[in-house]
Parts: sequence; structure tokens; C-alpha cells
Amino acid sequence: MKTTDSPFIYSFKKDHLSFSASTIPLNVRKTFKSRIDDSESIYIFCHSSPDEDTFNSAKVLANWLTLLGKKVKIVIEDKLKNLFTKYSDGLEFVDPSNADNLDKTDLAIVVDCNSMKRLPNAGIDFLNKYKKSEIIGLDHHEPNSGEDLIGNLDVNSNNPFYIDTTAKSCCSIIYRLFEGLGINLTRENAESLYCGLLSDLNKFRYITLGNKNGISTIERTDEIKKFPETIDILDTLEHTLSSDKKSEIINHLDILSNLTSEERSFQKKLFSEKIQITKNGKLAYVVISPEDQEWKNIGQSTITTSRILSNLRQRVLINDPADSLIPDNLKGKLDKVKGVIVFYRGPIVQNPSEETYKLSIHSKDNYDQKLIDFIRKNLYPDLYAGGHPNRKGGNITTIEPKKCDLFVNYFITAAENID
Repeated sequence: MKTTDSPFIYSFKKDHLSFSASTIPLNVRKTFKSRIDDSESIYIFCHSSPDEDTFNSAKVLANWLTLLGKKVKIVIEDKLKNLFTKYSDGLEFVDPSNADNLDKTDLAIVVDCNSMKRLPNAGIDFLNKYKKSEIIGLDHHEPNSGEDLIGNLDVNSNNPFYIDTTAKSCCSIIYRLFEGLGINLTRENAESLYCGLLSDLNKFRYITLGNKNGISTIERTDEIKKFPETIDILDTLEHTLSSDKKSEIINHLDILSNLTSEERSFQKKLFSEKIQITKNGKLAYVVISPEDQEWKNIGQSTITTSRILSNLRQRVLINDPADSLIPDNLKGKLDKVKGVIVFYRGPIVQNPSEETYKLSIHSKDNYDQKLIDFIRKNLYPDLYAGGHPNRKGGNITTIEPKKCDLFVNYFITAAENID
């Protein structure tokens, strides 16, 4: 077992992991169980614009904690419409915008997120009521230097925030935590973890979702072979579930096969009208204006639109000559592209002061991090952006057109100044 440069973030680099109890440090498991045992009331915090990984991680934890007799609530933005909400009956959900009227609990657990900036603004205010000694967490994202990190990364503390950057989803860490604690995984929880794992693997381009002759399928790409520990968990979960259950989850996640006519029209327009390329050909980008009416009409930043934008970034970066959505006059111009960014208005919120203008990047050879580093050093030191290697996001808390244009131009300028 090795650690990354940060002495408190564990990374596992073995060729194969058995997922025995030793995969998560014993002191972490003991401390998590002790903190839970000592708490009667617990809130589980999810990041903003919740996806399948954060939601299913929280849901599985909540179902287990409820069985232990704990009073549990999940703090999550009210965007559950397109998520895998099966086995949520009996669970309580709190929208962070209503948290002003809530008292803090004995313990806060944060899943799939280690930075305050990844929480909804109202969720930040609520979590700030807790002391570090009242927060524990699980995540798989690399922490960004200089950010306001949540909790205590010291795994030897009495309140560890555990991060494994080699994990490809938070759901896979939940799986390993349960195994390490000797907790039997119910079929219902296995389904939820499978959904969260597949969702993140699809985002990373480690698997692709599809439908052959009416049967929902997944295909593993060559990239996933680099992560045998992830394959191990995926294999175990797949062997646990019936073909019908797996098909149900895959069909649920295969959002692009179930778009409305309005969503499909918008997707086609992104490819045919919105793709731009910097003068040096290194960066392809799409700018969806904060005032774009079609974007508003299809719900702005949702699970579905997120998948549409992610699919565009991946396809443009791959630039398959046979791709029917990429215009023929663009295909020859995309050969040198190292990164693809989409800029867009964030999720619908009740409070105008919480409006965000966001970006999402897919890239090759850590080109995304080079852009971010250049901007922070030369143009905008306070840029909020980060995530996984070659797949990052960021935002500014405004939808004022001039400020959004400036935000976009930071990245165009950076692209013209780096290799």
C-alpha cells in the first residue's frame, strides 16, 4: 500500500485487490463505526447537481444507518427526478435551501465530495455549523490545493475524511467499507451501488452503455483494464444481480437512448452550430449563453443535459470519422484538439444569488490541468475548477453575460498560450 503526495490520502497500486478488510485502513473503519455508534442523529451531505454516484452512496449509507436505529436525513438538492430512486422509501431528504430551519445533528457524513465549493451554497452554510470533529466523509476525488477542504484528511484522527483517489466511484468505496466492517450487502443495496459505479465508469469512458436488439448492454473499454480493483468490484456486483436487474439499471442510465424530441433537437444543434475551435486548433469549445432559451426549456443543468454535454465532449475529442453528429466540415479541423470544454448555465435555483455559470472539460494528456494552471497563474488566481485527470469542472457564481464572457475568454487565452 502506498500513499499519494498527501500523507493522508491512501492510494492502492497493487495488480489485484481481494477487497478483504485490509483495503481500507483498520483505524479508519474502526473510527467510522465508533462515530456512527456514538451518534443518534446523522445527516448525509451530497454535492451540488447530484449524480448517481453521490446519491446512491448516500442512499445505501442511509438505509444501513436507519436499520441501526439512527435518525438519518440526506441533504440533497431537489433534483431526484432522473436518479435511481428505487429503495428510497422511508428515507428522508432535506433540500439545503431549507436547512436554515434545521438543527445540526450529532454527526455529518459527506459523500463523493471533499471541497466546500462542490456543495450547494446553502449546503455550505449548513455544514459550517458543524465542527471538524463532527464530520466524517468518503470520497475519490483528488483534493485541489488552496481549496476549503471538508473535515480532517488525517486518517489517524478521531474524525477522518477518507479519500482513495484510485477508486473510480464513491460507491466502490462504500462497497469496500461494508465488506471491511462485515456488513452483509442486500440485493437492494447492491443494485444501488451497481448503478452509481456504472454511472461514473461511463463518465470516465471506462465502459459504454448501449442497446442491442432491445437488450441493454455495457461494453468495457481497454481503459478499464488499467484498474483491476475496479473490475473486481464490477464483477462481484454483476454476479450478484440478475440479468433483469442489470438491464433495468443499464436502461435507466442509458439516457441518450431516451431523449425527448426537444432534447434531441438541442443535442443536434450543439454539434451542428455551437462547436468552435481556437486558432491553434488545440481547444474545441461550446458556449451556451446564460440567456439561452432552449437550454432553459430543457431544464438547464440536469442529469439528462449533463449526459448530453458529456457525450459531446467525448465524441469531439475522439473525432471518429464515422460519427454522424459531427459535421463533415469540422472533422478535419479537430485532429489537433487536446481538450473540449462546454460552458453553460448551472441548475435552476430559487435564490438568484446562487446562480452559477459552469464549465466541464474532457481532455488528453492532462491538458485540462495545464489550462487551469495557466489561468490561475496569469489571469484569474481564484479560479474554481478541478476533478479527475482529464475530466474536470468548475464555475463562477454569476450569470451576468459580461462576466460569463470573461470566464470563457480565460480558457481561450490559456489555450492559445500553452502547448
